[in-house]
Amino acid sequence: MDTFAINCLTELLSLMAKDEDIARFIYRSAPPTYQMARYTDWIRPYLLYQRSEAERTSSYTYYKTKYENILKSIKYLDTFEDKFVAKFHQEELEALDKAEQTEVFTQDVQKDWMAYKHSEVTPHFPPQLIIGKQTQDDKEFMVYDEDPLVKVTLSEVTCEYNYSNPTEYFNLSIPHIEFKTNMYTTISYAQFKKNAFELEKKQRIEELKAQNAAATPNTSAESTAEATNDAVNDNEDPQSSSATQQQVVVTEEEGPIIITRNWFECKREGSVLMKVNITNKGPGKVKCRVRLHHGDSPDAPNLNIPQAAFKELLYKTGDVKAIVQLEKKHAYLPWTPIRVSVEAVSLENLATEPVVNRNFAINVIPDHFD
Repeated sequence: MDTFAINCLTELLSLMAKDEDIARFIYRSAPPTYQMARYTDWIRPYLLYQRSEAERTSSYTYYKTKYENILKSIKYLDTFEDKFVAKFHQEELEALDKAEQTEVFTQDVQKDWMAYKHSEVTPHFPPQLIIGKQTQDDKEFMVYDEDPLVKVTLSEVTCEYNYSNPTEYFNLSIPHIEFKTNMYTTISYAQFKKNAFELEKKQRIEELKAQNAAATPNTSAESTAEATNDAVNDNEDPQSSSATQQQVVVTEEEGPIIITRNWFECKREGSVLMKVNITNKGPGKVKCRVRLHHGDSPDAPNLNIPQAAFKELLYKTGDVKAIVQLEKKHAYLPWTPIRVSVEAVSLENLATEPVVNRNFAINVIPDHFD
C-alpha cells in the first residue's frame, strides 16, 4: 500500500513542482486530518519516515524501486517548496492583513484562532474550521426548478464549529482528542507537554552539573549534583548555594504552560455548510448533469465550487439525492451568490442495445451529454 501511495505522490509532486496553479490548488486544499493546516503538511513527514524505514531494511534490493521513488518525491517536494511556498505564504499574509482591518475578525475570530499568536500552532490563512454535529434543520437557500425533469435545492446546514489550531500532532481546539503514538497507545496534549517539560528540566540540570564540574573542580560530584538539584527544584538562584558559588542563574517554572481552546466551552454555532440536493421530477429514470457556478457579487466568493459537473442517475419519480456539501471559506462572512445549470434527459423511452461482455449481457445507455 505504501508503494502505491509513494508512486502516486511522485506523480503528484512532479506536477506541483512544474505548475504554479496545480501547486497552489494542492497547497490550499483541506488537510486530511485536523492535525494539519494544509493538505501538503503530511507529505514530508511521511516521505522521511518511509525513507528511514527503507534504509533500515535488509531487503534493500527488493525495495530499490520504492526507495528511488521516495528520493525522487523528496526532490520534487524540495523544488515545490523552493519555487512556490514562500510566494503562497506571502499571499496568506496579505489576505490576513486585509482581514485584520475588519472588527469582526479581530474581536471574534482571533479570540479562538491562535495561528501567528501561539508558537505551536501552524501558521495558516484562512482559518480552517472544525465542524461538529448539526444543530438545526436544513434551511432552504436557493431552489433551481426551471428544468422539467430535475429540481436542484441548495440548503444551509447549521452546525457546531470552531476555528482549527493544528500543531501537526494535536489540535488545540480539541485538546481532549489524544494523539495515537502506535497501534495500541495514545497520549494527551497535557501529558505530551508535561513530558517535554520534564525532559527540558532534566537537560538543564545536566547542563548545570557540567558547568559546576568545570567551575568547581575541587568540589565532589555528589555535593555539586545535590546542590544543583535543590536549587532547580526550589526555584532558587544556584549562585546563592554555598556548594555551587560559580553556577549560573536558573529559573524553573512549576509546570508546563498549556494554552488551548476547550471545544465544549468555545464551540460556536452557525451556517457553515451548503448541501446540494437533486430531485427527480420526471416520469421515471432520469440522467442529469448539474454544474455550480459563482454568482455575480462584488465580494470574493465565500466557498470553493468544484469546476467539474456532477453526473447523477435518478431511478424513479421523487428520488432525492445529495450530491455535494460545500464548506464556507470564512465562517464569519455570509454566503455569496451561487448559480446553477442543469442538463437532464429521461431514459424511460430510449432504446437500448444489448452488449455481451464475457458471460453476461448488460444494457448500455448512451451518454447523451458527450
